[in-house]
Amino acid sequence: MMIMAQAPSDRIAFVGVGRMGSAMLQCVLDAGYGVTLHDPSEQATAPFVESHPERVSLAPTAAEAARGAEVTSVVVSSNEQALAACLGADGVLAGATPGSVVLVHSTIAHETLQQLSREAAARGVHLLDAMVSGARGHFDAGNLAVMVGGDADAFLRAKPVMGTYGGLVLHLGPQGAGLDAKLAINMLRYLCMVASQEASALAEQAGVGEVMDQLVAHTASTRYMGNLARLQQIPLEQRRREVETSRKDLRAALARGRELGVDLSAAERAEGLMGRLWAVDGE
Repeated sequence: MMIMAQAPSDRIAFVGVGRMGSAMLQCVLDAGYGVTLHDPSEQATAPFVESHPERVSLAPTAAEAARGAEVTSVVVSSNEQALAACLGADGVLAGATPGSVVLVHSTIAHETLQQLSREAAARGVHLLDAMVSGARGHFDAGNLAVMVGGDADAFLRAKPVMGTYGGLVLHLGPQGAGLDAKLAINMLRYLCMVASQEASALAEQAGVGEVMDQLVAHTASTRYMGNLARLQQIPLEQRRREVETSRKDLRAALARGRELGVDLSAAERAEGLMGRLWAVDGE
C-alpha cells in the first residue's frame, strides 16, 4: 500500500530567519501555516510578526520554539551555529517533542550531522538532513531543490512543509544522503566559478575578452561565467562571508571524499582559491 504524505499540524517552528530562512518562512506563511519563530535578531523577525500577527509568535529560545511543534526547521549558516541551535538546554532538541521531525537545512559537515543525529535519536526525535539549493530567484518563488536524508516516514510527514518552498523535494536515502547531494552540488558550483574566472582571465590577456559574453551565451558554457562581473559589485563584507561559506562547504566535501576514498584534488585546489575568486584582498 502506498504511503501518502500527511499534512502536519497547523503550527510549526522555525529557527533562523536569515537571507534564505526568511524567504523560506514567507513561503510557509503564504501556505497558511502558523509558525513559532526564534532568531536572536528582532530586526529579522519583526516584519513577520507585523504582517501575520495572528499566525506568527516569537519564542525566547530555540527549545521553546520547538516545544509542541510537529515540524521544526533549522536554517543557520555554520556548523557552530547548527550545534548551538540544536544542542544544550536552550536548543531545539531540548524542547522538541518525541516523535516530532527536525529539518536541518544548513550545509554542515557529516561529523556535525552525526552528532546532532545521535542526540536526536536519544530523545526520540526524527532529525532529517534537508538541504536546500537554488538560484536567487528560486528563494522567493518557492522553487528550491530540497535534498533529504533520513527516515522515510518522517520525510512524508514533513514533506508538505518542505513543499511550500521546494519545487523539487526528494528523499534520497538514509541519514546523510541529502547532505551528500548538497556537498556535490556546491562543489560543482565552486569549481565552475573558478574555471570561469580563469577562462575569463585567459581571454582578457589574449585580447578576446570582449566576445566572451556572446560566446558563452551561444555555447553550452556554464552560466556562472556571466556572473563573475557582478562579484566586484558585492560589498566587501558580504564577499568575505561568501569566502568563509564556500571554504566551509568545500572542506566538508573534501572530508567526505577522504572518508569515501574519492579523489577530489580539483576541489582541494579550489578551496585555496576562494579568496581570489571573491576578490577579497589578503585571502
